Amino acid sequence: MINPEAHIRFRSLHRSVGLVALVFVLIVSVTGILLNHSVGLSLDKRQVPGWVAAWYYDDTSGVSGFLVDDVHLYQIGSEVHLESSAVTSCVDGLSGAVALKDQVAALCGNEILLLTAGGQFIERLGPVHGVPTGIQRLGASDGDLVLEFEQTTRHFSLDSLTLQEPPSVDVIWQNPVPIPASLTEALLADTVTWEKFILDVHSGRVVGGPGPWLADLVAMLLIFMALTGLILSRPPHRRSFDRPDDY
Repeated sequence: MINPEAHIRFRSLHRSVGLVALVFVLIVSVTGILLNHSVGLSLDKRQVPGWVAAWYYDDTSGVSGFLVDDVHLYQIGSEVHLESSAVTSCVDGLSGAVALKDQVAALCGNEILLLTAGGQFIERLGPVHGVPTGIQRLGASDGDLVLEFEQTTRHFSLDSLTLQEPPSVDVIWQNPVPIPASLTEALLADTVTWEKFILDVHSGRVVGGPGPWLADLVAMLLIFMALTGLILSRPPHRRSFDRPDDY
């Protein structure tokens, strides 16, 4: 049993922590109830509004791409888009794109994606086809593909799939550019369901990297409230007064 002074201090701490945790507990509780009925509410099939998805992506990974012959090539989720049309997939992330004589080449991890000038997917070339690893940038020189590595720059023949001599004329390099929101808003909405969004709110991941740590902090606050609540459930110990001396 604790003395009355300690009981008062624990009660004050319990109340303060409870007020801090209240908002987070409400969020976790409401989102938990919604997730528990996700199938019945069709949350896994319904998409969030475009502006919510745009904010969601801007807050986490952003949307950028490459301007190739005045058209935008970019990635949303695992899909590569040319303007508003999905053309192929890319798991490792789109990191380059250039226009060649009659094709478009894009870099996805250690793979080169080939598209027609009109945006039709042709093929995917990787190390098993002879594409070297360690590519840092794609470029174009006189309409031919150029690969930049850490210490060298070489032509790459798409016919023989071999490295050629370094380019003898200027190389055009493409750097990432922001994708207009008007182009991506509707596409973004198709990639974020209400279930995914609510799940990230529930876990704290919607705020980015610190989110899971914030969720852990809320859990520790609840543990603290449970322990202090247990302590407060026991009545405080009151010291008995000394009996007066007999006369």
